[in-house]
Amino acid sequence: SIIADGVDRLQVITDFDFTLTKFRISTKGRRVSSSHAILERSGIFGAEFRDNAKRNFQKYYPMEVDARLEFKSKLAAMEEWWGKTHAAIERAGVRR
Repeated sequence: SIIADGVDRLQVITDFDFTLTKFRISTKGRRVSSSHAILERSGIFGAEFRDNAKRNFQKYYPMEVDARLEFKSKLAAMEEWWGKTHAAIERAGVRR
């Protein structure tokens, strides 16, 4: 049905940062990866992308989970993180 309907009818809903769904716990008791983390670790975009994503995660994730950080500051940081990640995905050649 997906192939027959074509790309004009295809919709993809993703939840990169668990804003739509709660994260799941694996059968081993560990948190499963987000959609972004899966892409970042896959190697599909190359080492430069992966290394950049890792640096951004190390910088921005502590801000994301810091309950003491003011909302305005956190929002600005999260938008910056998203922007940097989106730009890196575009540089990797993904357009759609």
